[in-house]
Amino acid sequence: MGGVTVLYFAGARDAAGKKREVVSLEGETTAGDLLDRLLRDYPKLRPMKGTIRLSINQEVVDASAQVAEGDEVGILPPVAGG
Repeated sequence: MGGVTVLYFAGARDAAGKKREVVSLEGETTAGDLLDRLLRDYPKLRPMKGTIRLSINQEVVDASAQVAEGDEVGILPPVAGG
């Protein structure tokens, strides 16, 4: 069984303490399910919960999008600008 590659960007990278990891899927999984799991695994991500955007294979998606084996999922925190 494979998994999905999770890529952490900007503040999410700092909160998770890594740039990427491979995560195994447990049955049918949505992007929101995967995010909930990551929020449990990495408590420092929790303050960003309401503002994190998700991408699957470089396309921004909503939480209901299905994640499949071999997908690349991006965790995109808000970006500050000035």
